[in-house]
Amino acid sequence: MKKIMSWYARLSLQSKISVVYSLLIFVSLSVTLIATFRIGYKNLERTIDASLRNTAIMTASNSLVIDALRRNQPDDQVSAYCDKVLAGMENVDIITICNPEGTRLYHRDKEKIGAHIVGNDEGRMLETHTNYFNTAIGTLGLQRRYFHAVFDRDGRFVGFICASVLLKNLESVRNQLLLAYFIIGLAALILTCLAASRIHAFLLRLLFGYEPEQIANMVIQHQEVLDTLEEGILAIDRNENVSLLNSAAVQMLSITDPDPIGKNVLDVFPESLLPTTLATRKTERNVNLKLRNIHLITSRIPVMEKGELIGAVSIFRNQTQVIKLSEQLTGVNHIVDAMRAYTHEFNNKLHVILGLIQCGYADKAMDYIMHVSDLQKTKIGFIMKTIKLPNLCALLIGKMSRANELDIAMEIDENSYVDEVGAFLPTNTVNTIVGNLLENAMESINQSDRSQREIHITLFYDKDKFYFDISDTGCGISKENCKHIFEDGFSTKGPHRGTGLFLVKDLIEANHGEIQVESEENNGTIFTVSIKNNRVEKESRHDSDHNR
Repeated sequence: MKKIMSWYARLSLQSKISVVYSLLIFVSLSVTLIATFRIGYKNLERTIDASLRNTAIMTASNSLVIDALRRNQPDDQVSAYCDKVLAGMENVDIITICNPEGTRLYHRDKEKIGAHIVGNDEGRMLETHTNYFNTAIGTLGLQRRYFHAVFDRDGRFVGFICASVLLKNLESVRNQLLLAYFIIGLAALILTCLAASRIHAFLLRLLFGYEPEQIANMVIQHQEVLDTLEEGILAIDRNENVSLLNSAAVQMLSITDPDPIGKNVLDVFPESLLPTTLATRKTERNVNLKLRNIHLITSRIPVMEKGELIGAVSIFRNQTQVIKLSEQLTGVNHIVDAMRAYTHEFNNKLHVILGLIQCGYADKAMDYIMHVSDLQKTKIGFIMKTIKLPNLCALLIGKMSRANELDIAMEIDENSYVDEVGAFLPTNTVNTIVGNLLENAMESINQSDRSQREIHITLFYDKDKFYFDISDTGCGISKENCKHIFEDGFSTKGPHRGTGLFLVKDLIEANHGEIQVESEENNGTIFTVSIKNNRVEKESRHDSDHNR
């Protein structure tokens, strides 16, 4: 048995299907054929017995036969009649007419007429004169016989009729029946094999040409690969039930359910936005997500098959350490830029003070020192009071010092405010957006011949939204160039430029924000950035639905 199971396990899917189907069909067909054959053969026997009985009764009721038995003499007319009956009967081979002593008055073999009937089974008829069936060996071989008594008009027993069929002919009929059933069974097996082949081809199309063992191995290998990935993967089907979840996703999303597969994704991970992806069928890439002090970059993609939505998948990348390092490095860079600008500006101011002293204007030198000190204290103090994010504060101080170097007046709106506690965007994202737009504004002013050199900033950032508005009095942007400024590589400043605004727009759209630009040549430009906190909106909707 073990050898058979081992042999079966090594078979291909097509062979397994063929073996199983063939075996099932063979067993069921064999049982059916045997049962129907037995029933059919029994019906055949009953049909033959009926033919024997009817033939004997018909012959016994013939007046010529009765007269011949009364006279106890063979008769040519009786012989012709019986020959005709035998020729017309399909299941009767022999008719024998015997007198009360068992002597034949008719037999199909005319030489047997006058001899005693053979078989030694006529005694019951001679003694009891009753009708019966029997099997015996006659002159022509083994026979199935029916004995029927003949009485004259006075009710006197005058002889009997024996109608027989040769069993070898019955066996021939049975063999023909068996052959027919064998042909039917063979045809059924062939059709079964063809059906198995078609089923196998259909299954292979469903399984993309792979055998089940190959698919099982691939599933195991893929799961091993998925579990070794640093990226988390969470997939759902069209009914929002979890269909795939790797180890990294379990760890990143803090999933505690020991058996999440097949359960609704919101029961496993309530913060999931995959049901929204199913509803909108919209792909979202590189979206920032802060989850319990973990910074994630996530992409959500609907899964389609032949134009039909079958699920959605979300990919998570843990950016916590990268963001921390990036924020540290970015903060250091901004501080370095601020220190460099301050050093340069401080040297310029020292030169002014030295010149005033050398010229004998000590009072003016003191006034200049007090003015510069108060101005710097006021501007820097306002930035530090308003901007609670240290890295963003360092960036703005550095850019303000850089603007002073370039003789650009950079003002921050007095209503601006940045709350560190409510910050929902990674700091490097905010710094990239603000830094690039400020740098572009200063470059635009430097390229302009206008005497008015100003940059005005409005910055508002809390738990609900990030809003940044920057206007400059630079050279402006033409209407034609406004259509292309956010394209990667587009720049009017020469080669190897044109990535800043592209990066800014990409970061804004990744966080579901908007950026707008208004510009007039030789009159300046205004950039407006607005990013809403989708997480807060989702929680608000959830609370509203819950209250309803």
